[in-house]
Amino acid sequence: MILPSLNDYLSRKTFGNVLKEGSNLINSIEKNNDSSSLLISIITVVYNAEEHLQATIESVVQQTYPNIEYIIVDGGSTDKTLSIIKSYENFLSYWISEPDQGLYDAMNKGIALSHGSLIGLLNAGDTYQPNAIATIMERWRSQNFSQPIIFTGNCHILAEDHQHYFFASGDPSRLPLRMIPHAAVFVSKSVYESLGLFNLTLKIASDFEFLCRCYQAKIPFDFIDETLVLTEPRGVSGNYYRSEWDYAQVRLQYAFIAPWQAIALSLYSFVSITVHQGLKILGLWHLIEKRRYAGSR
Repeated sequence: MILPSLNDYLSRKTFGNVLKEGSNLINSIEKNNDSSSLLISIITVVYNAEEHLQATIESVVQQTYPNIEYIIVDGGSTDKTLSIIKSYENFLSYWISEPDQGLYDAMNKGIALSHGSLIGLLNAGDTYQPNAIATIMERWRSQNFSQPIIFTGNCHILAEDHQHYFFASGDPSRLPLRMIPHAAVFVSKSVYESLGLFNLTLKIASDFEFLCRCYQAKIPFDFIDETLVLTEPRGVSGNYYRSEWDYAQVRLQYAFIAPWQAIALSLYSFVSITVHQGLKILGLWHLIEKRRYAGSR
């Protein structure tokens, strides 16, 4: 498996046929050498998300941590997304709008453009809690930034009724069998430098594959048991069957469990997905959601 690297992206004169781009380089420079204000890069990838992007940007702009490099990578939107980006241009370190090869290609571009020692990926529609970045950076500061690391936190995921949230744990012990909320994952840039970027051959589960790659390489995971992010219902990964198919391939590739166990886990997931879809068609899924609400925080 040939994985894209930072050098692959940085070696391009441009990332493609750039439609629009802009930058505010002052925001891309670390304010000083004091580790208390180490630069963190936040990357938002977006395509035709005019209804959701502003809330995402506001949640980054309003963070209590002062030294954030904010990069937006747009896939060539044709709605009002670019107008929203331009209206926040003074708060952005860099933005680019061009066609891409999908979600993970856009994420790879953002990582290649970043200068921060730690990187977070926040999709359009997702929002950080006000102290999310400060919480992450305080934990890292307490460890003296001594090694490559991955921080994880919890999420609240908006339910289908758009009124309730479900709790989703970021406990990395779920790996390598189950995905954890990617919006609450923060990765040292040195990890991307050493292990490569997101695999473009996987259209939905490349983030899962990347975390399994890190797990296999014994990169330390540090779980912060706090809700850091509020997320919208899943977009591209809302194709549950395709998601599980991709997850199955990753489990078999890394062989953290026996092949028969990986297949059994996927079969169980396929059955669960089918039951879920059937209950939705029958109009009964709301009864299950009521039970889930009782367990939400």
